[in-house]
Amino acid sequence: MVAGLIHLARLPRGAVREARHEGALACLEYFGVPDAQQRESEYAERKQAMLLRLIEEARFDAYADGVRLVMAVRAAGIPVAAASSSKNAHRFLRAIRLGEFGGGDTSLLDVFDADLSGRDFTRGKPDPEIFSHRGRRTRCGSGTVRGGRGRSQRRSGR
Repeated sequence: MVAGLIHLARLPRGAVREARHEGALACLEYFGVPDAQQRESEYAERKQAMLLRLIEEARFDAYADGVRLVMAVRAAGIPVAAASSSKNAHRFLRAIRLGEFGGGDTSLLDVFDADLSGRDFTRGKPDPEIFSHRGRRTRCGSGTVRGGRGRSQRRSGR
């Protein structure tokens, strides 16, 4: 299985966590914004509105190599699942059209056998829980599950 991930920002690990408001607070604190706790709610809502607008207007770039890899793996008959802690991931996947990659008028979301994005997990990034969950949900069982950053996690008995 391959997880196709779209990275919008490159912050140090742990700087932004999965929950929207926790992530907003972590980002404001990371950049030393005064009164971060008082500002996090407004920042989170504005950021979400901006993100939805960018998705709707298709003003983002997917990693072409990642899209081609997902399509090639799927074409080889290997099950592919999307796994992201982002609650917006399915919107991104649906907005990525595959015409320029030879996929006709389909979206990247259509290529995946399962989309397990946006679920709440006990532990946030970079814990591999989301990848082992993906393996269980897609009936892949134990084995190696590859993540979007090229790391793999061996999980047995799950």
